[in-house]
Amino acid sequence: DGTQVIADEEATLRKIASKSQQIHKAREYYAASKIQAIVKGFLDRKFCARKKKYQRVILLIQRVFKGKLGRLRWKREYWRSLSVVKSDSALHEIMSRSSKLREHVVPGKKPYKWKEFFDPLTESFWYYNTATKHNTWQVPLEFQKDLVCSWEGFPEAGGEPHVQPCRCTFDTVDAYRNHMRQGHAWYCVACHQRNV
Repeated sequence: DGTQVIADEEATLRKIASKSQQIHKAREYYAASKIQAIVKGFLDRKFCARKKKYQRVILLIQRVFKGKLGRLRWKREYWRSLSVVKSDSALHEIMSRSSKLREHVVPGKKPYKWKEFFDPLTESFWYYNTATKHNTWQVPLEFQKDLVCSWEGFPEAGGEPHVQPCRCTFDTVDAYRNHMRQGHAWYCVACHQRNV
């Protein structure tokens, strides 16, 4: 009888030990799965944040590139609207019949070179850029510094004493010439007449 009791107690203890081992292993599995879920969630959130950052960078690059293309297109259309002629053949024709008056090289890194031509057919001045191939009727900024009125008042030549020196700038040669002919009153000593 004593041996049977000991055997029953031993079997009971083994069952308890196996259950405790199962519980311990279950706890280990739960902890491992919990850690794995936390790490995986952290890595997924980090990956999503990196992907969103890349998407924002890509969209920013696309916006910058599209903006640059838009500005280039606007600049091309702007110069097309200001151009003297619209095709290369017409440009070659007007250059062959025009006479070059002067040229201007902009000091700096970019070799922008403007040339001034006079077209005898239209009796007009036009300008051509050898670097950018732009052509226009309007006077470029490089030549506008030369289109400045140099009227000093000249009271000794019949000008009004209160008239200050004029330093008006002009966009076209015609406007400059009209201003020089009609913009200021002067007295001709030889003719004894005023211009206005």
